[in-house]
Amino acid sequence: TSSYQRHTIIFDNLIRSDETRLKESNKYDNFSFIKGDIKKYEEIEPYFSNIDCVYHLAAINGTDNFY
Repeated sequence: TSSYQRHTIIFDNLIRSDETRLKESNKYDNFSFIKGDIKKYEEIEPYFSNIDCVYHLAAINGTDNFY
């Protein structure tokens, strides 16, 4: 068996949500939430070490510029 363990980090500024939506996820040891702004490099840079993959899902839906 592999000793590789997955860990998921959610990085969000919560402008369009709040932490109550993460309530279920917080039950897991392999999950972390960090409140921050992805547009500010100094906020995300400390978390970009020892990672294998980044999924960038940040988008503002429902604006004139989205479509």
